[in-house]
Amino acid sequence: MSRRSACQTMYYCSAACQLVDWRAGGHKTKCASLRTSCEQSFFSSYPILMKIADHADPFSSRKLSFMRFILHDDYLAHRCEVFCRQIGFMKQNPGGDFYTLFWYTEGKVDIDVHAIGEYPETYDWGVDWEYYRRRKAQSKGRMDLHLMVISQLGGTEARMFPKRSRDDSVAIGQREIAERPYRVAEDEAEEIERLVLALRDKDEGCIH
Repeated sequence: MSRRSACQTMYYCSAACQLVDWRAGGHKTKCASLRTSCEQSFFSSYPILMKIADHADPFSSRKLSFMRFILHDDYLAHRCEVFCRQIGFMKQNPGGDFYTLFWYTEGKVDIDVHAIGEYPETYDWGVDWEYYRRRKAQSKGRMDLHLMVISQLGGTEARMFPKRSRDDSVAIGQREIAERPYRVAEDEAEEIERLVLALRDKDEGCIH
């Protein structure tokens, strides 16, 4: 059994069990209040530790592991949508580099694609874009940048989870689709769908 690192009150037998409770068991709506209650109870006895807690890294190893688990699960579930949005960006921005944003709020995830270094609206999560731009370039098409953003009480938290593939076949396939000349044909939509599904097969075995 492992304890939920955020609220420190719930115990789970596995990451899969924790995911089920987070999504369907109601824990997502209770976690923040449970954590606040737990912290207030503990720190009321040790006020000096409150200052230390204020500067602690909000991403514990267990929390990062759970975030990665959720992101990967949602990526697999929405993989074709992700591919299509990325291809759309490539069509509109030939040669432009991008990252994919997974924004979690109110029990659902919204997916969008942005130019590297560009934030939606006025958000700025302090991501070292030059570092990730360099890493993506060095991967030669084997890395994709996925930024996970979680809306919660008091604001948002963000973390980059690069997706790694065995080879560059997905990146090459996306570029080929993006560079296809536009055709007015009845079977064009079916052909694009077939090519995107082929990308999904090439992406099997990817990791975050």
